[in-house]
Amino acid sequence: MIFYKIIISYNGANFCGWQFQTENPNSVQETLEKVLKDIVNYQNIKVIAASRTDGGVHAKGQVLKVGLPKNIEPGNLKQGLNFKLPNTITVRNIEFCNEDFNPTTGSTSKEYHYYFSSTDPIGTLNDIVYFSKETIDIDKMSLACKDFIGSHDFSNFHVPGSRRPNPNRTIFECEILKASFSPLCNDVYYLKIVGNGFLKYMVRKIMDYLFKVGTGQLKIDDIGSYLDSSKIITLGKARACGLHLIEINY
Repeated sequence: MIFYKIIISYNGANFCGWQFQTENPNSVQETLEKVLKDIVNYQNIKVIAASRTDGGVHAKGQVLKVGLPKNIEPGNLKQGLNFKLPNTITVRNIEFCNEDFNPTTGSTSKEYHYYFSSTDPIGTLNDIVYFSKETIDIDKMSLACKDFIGSHDFSNFHVPGSRRPNPNRTIFECEILKASFSPLCNDVYYLKIVGNGFLKYMVRKIMDYLFKVGTGQLKIDDIGSYLDSSKIITLGKARACGLHLIEINY
């Protein structure tokens, strides 16, 4: 096998997520693997992703490790993939990597953005920005963001899957910033959150908490209860459309 580190971007609006699902085969993984198998004449391939993004979630910098049965120059592989892939998936960069490179466990930080607005919906942005029907206090949300920085138990901010990972994560950056979508929309903001790793639905649940603070349903001081793992508190999760995987560092 020849191994490659591949960085891809995709619009996840019409995909069921990154990971292959038997009941819903319309995943980014399956779409990419079909094209890769076509390029190597349907020989065995191996693809590992750094992040299993949910259905409707987007990525600017998803990182993959791909094993192919033949040596293809990275530039030619990139050109071939982009020619055959749908325009909702784009290969941004390809380089050779070592067999022991693990995009899932080897990262030092991941950065996500969540884009939102409380203006009237803009049709051209509906896939990538969440438009809230409620007025949002950005200043309150910004203050609440500070409480997430540092190492915390995020048991109340994720949904356990078949395996139960360590719920402790470290957040390096967490802030609300103004986005630039002008002239389409002048009032889009985004959560920028950078951490050493994220649990299933963690960013969307943090975003749901911040929305509740911004709309007055919760107080900023309530964070202590939510970060106390001895108290099981059920949070909703923000809609997938606003969430974007921006960058993964190694």
